[in-house]
Amino acid sequence: MTMNEARLAVVVTGVLLPYLARIPGGQAWLMQYFHGDGGSHLFLGAFNAITWVIILFATLLYRRVESLLVPAICGFSVLAFGHGTVDLMSSSTAAISLIWIPVFAAEAALVGALGGLLADWCLPKHRWLALAVGVCALLAAWYFLWAQGTIRWPVYSHRYGAPGPAWEWMVK
Repeated sequence: MTMNEARLAVVVTGVLLPYLARIPGGQAWLMQYFHGDGGSHLFLGAFNAITWVIILFATLLYRRVESLLVPAICGFSVLAFGHGTVDLMSSSTAAISLIWIPVFAAEAALVGALGGLLADWCLPKHRWLALAVGVCALLAAWYFLWAQGTIRWPVYSHRYGAPGPAWEWMVK
């Protein structure tokens, strides 16, 4: 796979990920994102572009395609987790989380981009070290968000009905 093909895969994944993350919840869960006109898809795509554009810019610094996996996994895992668990029908302010999910995922993608740079530097001679750097970057991105307390979306919505703000159960 060339770097241009990998960049295309990042764009396609970034556009489709919010919808794919909702499929395990069933048809009613998925249809929450299709409730509305075409402008809602444009809104969702525009905010999610924050994350995948950061990943695309990171690829400009890499020499190897394998280094792209670190920021992609870091950013897209937060994006998938957020879109897969936010219940838009739970309250009138739940849609605000559609703005915040990509912002938090962008932070994780930035941490992953730094980890990708380290992995790119390590890849020629030390494949296991590059893998370790990638895993550490993923853990650092999630810990960074958890330590800030921002892993909780600032709305009252959660698929599993946790009390209080969404994902409060993760912080305790």
